[in-house]
Amino acid sequence: MGVTPQEALARLFAALCMGLFIGLEREYAQSAKGEEVPAGLRTYGLIGLLGGVSGYLGMAFSPWVLAVAFLGLSAVTVTAYIEARGLRALHGAAGGIGVTSEVGGLLVFGLGALTMHGEVTVAGTCAVATAVVLGAKTPLHSVVKAMGQEDMVACLKFAVITFIVLPILPAEPFGPYGAFNAHQTWMLVILITGIGFLGYVLTKVIGAERGIPLTGLVGGLASSTAVTVSSAKRSKVDAELSEPLALGVVLANAVMVPRVAVIIAAIDAPLLLTLWPTLVAMLLASLVAVGLLYWRMKTHPPVEGEHHTEHVNPFEMAPALKFAAAFAVVSFLVTAAQHAHATAGIYGVSALSGLIDAVPAAVSLAAQLKAATGLTAHVAAQGVGLAMIVNSLVKSFLAWSMGSRLAFKLITACMVFISVVGLVVAFTCT
Repeated sequence: MGVTPQEALARLFAALCMGLFIGLEREYAQSAKGEEVPAGLRTYGLIGLLGGVSGYLGMAFSPWVLAVAFLGLSAVTVTAYIEARGLRALHGAAGGIGVTSEVGGLLVFGLGALTMHGEVTVAGTCAVATAVVLGAKTPLHSVVKAMGQEDMVACLKFAVITFIVLPILPAEPFGPYGAFNAHQTWMLVILITGIGFLGYVLTKVIGAERGIPLTGLVGGLASSTAVTVSSAKRSKVDAELSEPLALGVVLANAVMVPRVAVIIAAIDAPLLLTLWPTLVAMLLASLVAVGLLYWRMKTHPPVEGEHHTEHVNPFEMAPALKFAAAFAVVSFLVTAAQHAHATAGIYGVSALSGLIDAVPAAVSLAAQLKAATGLTAHVAAQGVGLAMIVNSLVKSFLAWSMGSRLAFKLITACMVFISVVGLVVAFTCT
């Protein structure tokens, strides 16, 4: 079989634990509602163990053992479901009966079998994901209830551009210097629209004042520039949301600092020792700006009276496509400058990179420094700092060209303050 008794016992124990873990969630969910628990901790634990034992017997004798065991469990599950539904109808209980627990039981069996075949990591990940989905019934249903027909169409649009368009685009670089990459550019389109949709859902579920800043904080982990594009576009339509949208942009910009630091540490940690004054200065300045914006929101409450926000479609493609086209042009200019191998052009390359994101400059300069190409840590650190400063200032331009007047004023004030602090420290302390 290729499995020792010790390995088999360990895998069976893991299958049992996964079943118990999911069963714990099911039993807690049912008991919290004061309902009878038809299948809980013990049942799901035994189902997981049954899947593991069936997988073990299938490896020892025939794969049909696993198939027959699964069909037998399915028959028992269907019978129990029909009986429960009949009893509910007999007692005149209102409402229907779902099949979530039954499907969860069948899934636990499969996870047990998967564990026995050595895929413990995959099975464990699926078990955790299953428990999360089962436990997130209320928030998931809240999202569905908050959505309308237009939102469903938006989801389908996102699915098309992600799962149909993206896979057919070539991932190989093309054009002069290999500077263009259709797959990478379209990924940017997905990123911008995805961040817009995240903010749209959070706003409808938990409210604009909390949802929008949270979107900026999360979206900044991917691209603070993309957050700015989607936020500025939103403020143009919903001008009354300009303050929380501006706060989200500044939060995203603050996240850029630790993101760059982690990337540099992974490529060339010594560069971080030279760059840290600039990083700390820009992060502290960002936090000050966040605090001031938050104070402004609390001291300037919205006008009393009813207000109905007309939510914009988060999948408007025109702004995302324009931004992707600009990204392609700047990528070409950056690549061309890098091929010139001129130390004097480092600052120019960094500034060009900052027009889109500070990460390309950080990756390139850290890699060149590690490869000992003659670039000094001093120049590399200043180049990364310059990319971050330019990227911060670009957010002001995006707010001016796409956003409301108030959003532009707030974002510009914050970004100029952060950039001035970063510029002084970058060219005096590094």
